[in-house]
Amino acid sequence: MNIDRISAPQNQGIPQPPEKPPQQESTAPPPQDQVSLGKGPEAPPKKELTMLFYMHGQYKDLHKTTTSAFFPIEQAGSNENVNVVAQLGRAPQEGEPHHLDGDWSGVRRYYVTKHPHDDINMTLPQWLEVKEKIPDNPVVHYVLGDIYAGMGDKQQAKAEYDKAKELGMLAYMEKNDSPESKKIREELDAATKPYEDAYQDKQVFGSAPLETLAEATKMGDPQTLKDFISWGMKNYPAEHYVVVVTGHGGAWIGALEMNPAAMNKAIQEGTAEASKAMGAEQKVDALLFNSCYMGNLEAAYEMKGAADINIASENYSRGNMLHDWDDHITRVQDEIKSKGQFDAREFARDFVEYYRSEGKEVKENTPEFIRWKESYLTLTAIDNKKLDNVVGAWKGFVDACRKSKVPDHVLFSELAKSQGFNSSAFNPAQTIFAFYDMIKDIGDSMRLIGKNPAIPQTVKEEAAKVSQAVKDAVIAEQHEGKDMDNATGLTIWAPSNAVDIAYMADRYEKENVPTFAADTGYLAMLKDAAKKVDKKVLKSFMADTTLIRNIKTVLADPKSGLSDKEKKTLDEAREKIFAHAMKLKDQLDLTTPRIQPLWLNLLKGDIDYSLYGKIGRELADEAVQKGTMKD
Repeated sequence: MNIDRISAPQNQGIPQPPEKPPQQESTAPPPQDQVSLGKGPEAPPKKELTMLFYMHGQYKDLHKTTTSAFFPIEQAGSNENVNVVAQLGRAPQEGEPHHLDGDWSGVRRYYVTKHPHDDINMTLPQWLEVKEKIPDNPVVHYVLGDIYAGMGDKQQAKAEYDKAKELGMLAYMEKNDSPESKKIREELDAATKPYEDAYQDKQVFGSAPLETLAEATKMGDPQTLKDFISWGMKNYPAEHYVVVVTGHGGAWIGALEMNPAAMNKAIQEGTAEASKAMGAEQKVDALLFNSCYMGNLEAAYEMKGAADINIASENYSRGNMLHDWDDHITRVQDEIKSKGQFDAREFARDFVEYYRSEGKEVKENTPEFIRWKESYLTLTAIDNKKLDNVVGAWKGFVDACRKSKVPDHVLFSELAKSQGFNSSAFNPAQTIFAFYDMIKDIGDSMRLIGKNPAIPQTVKEEAAKVSQAVKDAVIAEQHEGKDMDNATGLTIWAPSNAVDIAYMADRYEKENVPTFAADTGYLAMLKDAAKKVDKKVLKSFMADTTLIRNIKTVLADPKSGLSDKEKKTLDEAREKIFAHAMKLKDQLDLTTPRIQPLWLNLLKGDIDYSLYGKIGRELADEAVQKGTMKD
């Protein structure tokens, strides 16, 4: 029973009934191992658009979602104006087989042809039969609600959704691992198994693989991405190119196991290689991320040369959006047929608007299920040519903060309060503490700074310039998701704890976004703030994190030879060390006024006393009364 969308919000959608009439398969041009630059029969035909799908399904938690997404891409397929090309990587299947295209693993390349696939999932009559067998199962009613909604029957959809809520659907979603939820799934699996078994042999791709890459090929390797970009452009040339990447992401940490600097290099080198072979300059018009948190300034700036336009979410994105690609591809094909050309900016605006409309519809009809139904809680299309202006404005803001000596706790308090995007999504930072809660909306941060009376006017003016630069760079933006009201389109890494800065600074500066770090001076400002904390406390925290990591490594080692008692003892020790580390981290919070630096700066007379605000003045007065100011 395919209910990934319900059991794991980041995954694919649930089965839908046939909604489109069968379509005839288009004729695909033969793949070219060697590109001919002449005009003879060997030369591949040039089309208006080539869409390059780089589908990283080698993650254990994404390979089923990513593989099943190939079916809706085939629903549209290629046509006389648009090439649809894909490279799909799959992890070895573990446990119960997925029954998707033979459950192969590895990496394959495809020229995607059109296939309707109207017969690979359960139909409405079959779901109604399941409903008769298990009428009190909330998931059945939820699925039926989705089916009726897809058919346009809002009244019947609402009735099914209401019944699902009455039977405990929300509790099922919130506590997916509870015994009650597992019982619901087991009951559903048993009832749907006969139908699912009947469809197994039909879940086969219609497009034959053009090439199977070496067994050791890793989709997270930048060289693999570079080779795909070059191969796709050379073999399926076009006037315009859109690259779609799918896999885990994490702002400036990167996406698909590649940091932004490495991904940028891979795409640019792949494009350059194709340009040289084809004798004409090629470029990527739009780079679209189905990856969490990639609507991030540091990442976008590092990759500004990879494409003209970036389309990404400030927040997380869900795998179920992959099942919308038949709509997106068909819409592009229709527009090219109508207008005779592809417009990347129009494509970007339409893509964002599609999910704005989806978000509004969810809010209107099923607000309780927003967290599970929206594909993108936020989505932004950015003009990469205008990112220099955004970064220039950000540098001006950083310089003004340092020149005006805005107290750390004042600045970091406003950053910490701004629109955040924390979630339980997979964290590629792989630290023992949070990362996504440090990702903040730039426009909202600047808005709050502009309202703070303790911040100098010169800093506020620079903050306003940052906000305006972001607005100018945004082609289209939507934030219909729950609690996303203050999102404006781009995020920044805004850690408010010295630990986070110390832990991530080298990675930020030397590996992931070195260009952004060098061009703005932002990291230097963060480091200066971190230097003001108690060094002994910071050192103790870092020692704790090392111990925790070592214990986790030992516990995860199947060859450790530890008894259950020893493992339990180690795990209990890890919990105690973690609790100690969190207490230490609280002491390193940059939103807390630091009285000792306050005294020193007051005595030196090099800072505006009023900037510390009411709390700072009260602490200083108290220190003077106690006589500790002399220290």
